[in-house]
Amino acid sequence: MAENLTPSTERVSTFSSLRNRNYRWFWMGSLASFGAMQMQLLARGWLVYELTSSTLALGIVTAGFGLPMVTISLLGGVVADRLPKRRVIMLSQTTSAMIGLIIGVLIWTGNIQIWHLFASAVAGGTTFAFNGPARQAFTPELVGKGELMNAFAINSAGLNLMRILGPAAAGFLVAFIGVDGVYFISVALYFASAGTVAMVSVSGKPGQPRTTSAWADLKEGLEYARSNTIIFPLLVMAFVVAIFAMPSQFLMPAFAKDVLGVGEIGLGWLMAMMGVGAIGGSLGIASMGNFQRKGLLLLGTSLTLGLFLTLFSLSDSFYLSLGLLAGVGLGNAGFMAMNNALLLTYAEAGKRGRVASLYLVSMGFMPLAVLPMGYAAEFWGVSLAVGAGAAMVVIATLVFGAVLPQIRRLA
Repeated sequence: MAENLTPSTERVSTFSSLRNRNYRWFWMGSLASFGAMQMQLLARGWLVYELTSSTLALGIVTAGFGLPMVTISLLGGVVADRLPKRRVIMLSQTTSAMIGLIIGVLIWTGNIQIWHLFASAVAGGTTFAFNGPARQAFTPELVGKGELMNAFAINSAGLNLMRILGPAAAGFLVAFIGVDGVYFISVALYFASAGTVAMVSVSGKPGQPRTTSAWADLKEGLEYARSNTIIFPLLVMAFVVAIFAMPSQFLMPAFAKDVLGVGEIGLGWLMAMMGVGAIGGSLGIASMGNFQRKGLLLLGTSLTLGLFLTLFSLSDSFYLSLGLLAGVGLGNAGFMAMNNALLLTYAEAGKRGRVASLYLVSMGFMPLAVLPMGYAAEFWGVSLAVGAGAAMVVIATLVFGAVLPQIRRLA
């Protein structure tokens, strides 16, 4: 009977996927990679705002990261379905390390300019457009179907742990060793990520034979997602949350400096508190096992995100804002873990890379949406701009719940 146990009946299964050696190395590599990304996110945002004192400039540089995610990720999904995913991941992580090294040297030598930061954001987004789909689609090759939901939730918990440690460490380190020092540390983490993936003993196989062109594969993936009555609504929900809620994290330097009156250390704690709530949300999902009413929980996490973000936009108290951001993190992590896991659970094995790339495209709209939100913040103030986006998430979630019965009924 033991082999038939599911996560819902085996209560000690919260971390069961980490018993898998290959997945454990892969998970550690994800932590290093996301930690490096989070540290660069804070350091780059702080440097841009120091150089320009402009939320619009902050939005432009951030949008540089999202642009290739939107335009190239679909190609990254095709590559993930045709080539060994392990090789794609290692190459992309090494490239990210080299990009960070160049920027760190420019800052260290005093030659950094705003266009350098924009160019590095574009380059980083390009490497992530290939890394993201490969990582997502690689997970089902490392764990059994019964542990897939657990693996995604544990991965989400780990990434949100880095959302705590990365920004908090970067905030302290910027104050003591400078932005260049933070970049050099992130370079080491990217190299460590490539090294841990190298320890995975399976090489990863293409999801389908190479009997068709890449263009044909791309069109097939788009048509598959469009016609699937589960995958398409899930992707629409991901786009709405990515556009209207998630860009707020990129405007935290403006909140820290202009609304709450705290410095870079306070900024680190603001972003870290989102991670505190996010870890709770992710581990909660990992512990639920094969629970029922997944669709209602998905809608509930989206609503939680929108409501707490609305309240945060109204706060001018640093300590109250910390608590509200924990709620934002809980809703955000719960939604992302559920949405991502459901997408790749329902997707056909040979199309997971392309489905993951479409999900990544939605995430690419997150930094792109910082541009109009940053523009609105220039004229209306950052609080009103973020609050309006959060209200849109609340409204859209209620509409989704009313008009998408196939999502409500997901069990």
